[in-house]
Amino acid sequence: METFTTLKRRTTERLQSLPQSLQKMPSVSMPSVNMPSMPSMPSMPTMPSMPAMPSLGRGKGKPSSDALKGTWERISLPPLPRSSHTVDVVAGTAYIFGGDGRVRQPVDNDVYAVSLPQGFAGADCYAIKPKPAPQSVEHAPQEEGVATTPSSGKNKGLTEIPLGDAPNVPIIREPSPAGRAPPPPEEEEESSEEEESSRGRAKSLVDRHPWPPARSGHSLCAVTTGGGREYLLLMLGEGGDKQYWDDIWAFQVPSLGMSMASVTDAVLTVFRRKTGEGRWYRVETTAYDEDDPSAAEGPGPRGYIATSVDHDENAVVIWGGVGPGGKKQGDGWILRLGERARG
Repeated sequence: METFTTLKRRTTERLQSLPQSLQKMPSVSMPSVNMPSMPSMPSMPTMPSMPAMPSLGRGKGKPSSDALKGTWERISLPPLPRSSHTVDVVAGTAYIFGGDGRVRQPVDNDVYAVSLPQGFAGADCYAIKPKPAPQSVEHAPQEEGVATTPSSGKNKGLTEIPLGDAPNVPIIREPSPAGRAPPPPEEEEESSEEEESSRGRAKSLVDRHPWPPARSGHSLCAVTTGGGREYLLLMLGEGGDKQYWDDIWAFQVPSLGMSMASVTDAVLTVFRRKTGEGRWYRVETTAYDEDDPSAAEGPGPRGYIATSVDHDENAVVIWGGVGPGGKKQGDGWILRLGERARG
């Protein structure tokens, strides 16, 4: 039998020769297997984008801005100074008639047609002069033997009575059994309570939101902006003691039905948010034409202007008026709501 030392030596030799024998073994390469490619999945159709909902904050928030944006455009034409006149816009043309040059002295009876500026085309104006109709007297043929009377042509059943000679015909009414009955006390109390509550509501509105000062000789026009939103535009006017205003205010009225504005208001109402209906907004103006930056100030303080809504442009045309010192104004302007400017 081999000794333990001999077995140990042989085992060590076998272990040392094992790496060399492994290197001499032939390498076996595995065959490449091409897996069939999976068919590409069809692309999903693009879903239409949902309309943007108004952002709703927490608690009682106020609008992001207490002012609306507007633009002034100057109508570059020779002046037609006048006040207490009228203007109407039809198919892009403003028609001006009448007015005072001095106090209670009409200027003329011409019709001035002002072609409003559109795109790169400027404004133009021409006068339509009145032409008197030719005077001609035509006599109807008369039958022989028939004399004309002053009452010919009138109904023979009617008699002419001078106004002062007409008999007084009493009008008999059934008398009330109790005479003039005063309104019931309940109605008086309810009306007085309604007056007090309405005064309180008006006072709270004045305290919480800006309000236009009192004035006369101003203009109030209804305009519609994008999305069905409607406003009443309060423009210019006289504040008393020959002080004239140059500010523009917008009063928000209910929006048009079935419009984006009405949907937005309905969502705000559901979340107990205010829609802005029934409040005033100050209109901040800039120049509509970038080449005329001075137009941002608008027509300046004046009253007794003539205005008309241009429905094609959703704009208001202003002409003439009375300025400080009682001077008659003869320029024209176009007011638009929004920030769109022409370069």
